Amino acid sequence: MTQSDYDKYVGKLGESKGTMVQCHNCSHYNSKDMTQSGVQMSISCQRCYFQFCALCQSQWGPTHDINRCGFEDLQKTITELEQAMGPADPFAQCPTCKIPYLKDDHCEHIVCGTPGCPDWNFCCSSLRQPCLVHSFHWHRPDCKYVGTEDISEEPMRQKCPECVKLGRRCDPPARLKVPRRFDFDEY
Repeated sequence: MTQSDYDKYVGKLGESKGTMVQCHNCSHYNSKDMTQSGVQMSISCQRCYFQFCALCQSQWGPTHDINRCGFEDLQKTITELEQAMGPADPFAQCPTCKIPYLKDDHCEHIVCGTPGCPDWNFCCSSLRQPCLVHSFHWHRPDCKYVGTEDISEEPMRQKCPECVKLGRRCDPPARLKVPRRFDFDEY
């Protein structure tokens, strides 16, 4: 095996494990070193010094909007899914990473495969823990499981990870423009 072939093999292996990413300028494989926050936003190629986004691999610069990384590709995938699946609509997006998931007719509980994503409810793409801690009011307003009682006096709950993160009672999730689908500005 030549050194070039070996480098390609190691690069592809690292790419499959999420530890390496290929430079789109010169094809050199670069390691994805994690920062203290666990996310590296840009990578500077060790061979050609081309700087690119660690998430979407587009050129890094002052006009790069990290919040939109991969959004267009994700929307294309969702459109293709909708066309392929037809009106049955058996998928929903994770409320954290926005990856679409399919499911059968059974349990609504989804464990996302993306590291760091909390569990969520397939029925309305809402986070699971707030629903369990606060009650069914933390489903989305158009969900078949949403509660109907007045929640204006609902307190902050120490067992709710969203309340703890915010330092106050978390808000129930908002209605989505399209059920179980997220637009760029929806959460």
